[in-house]
Amino acid sequence: MGVSFTWKPTDPTEGISWGAGSSLNRALENAFGSFPATLTEKDIPKLEGIAACGFDDIHELISAILKHNSVDIESHW
Repeated sequence: MGVSFTWKPTDPTEGISWGAGSSLNRALENAFGSFPATLTEKDIPKLEGIAACGFDDIHELISAILKHNSVDIESHW
């Protein structure tokens, strides 16, 4: 089943959505709990581990965290 995610800087309200499968949703929920979640630089090692499992879109999320210091992420079914 497909699921989309949105990240936005915690402040201000802008962001990017991308589509991914339910496997990525499960991986992110296992790593960070339920959505919405706020991710910071301390979460990057977990995200790099998820990316290493073949979820290449996570690199864009890591870049957003580095640029904005923290981002909010939500899933949309």
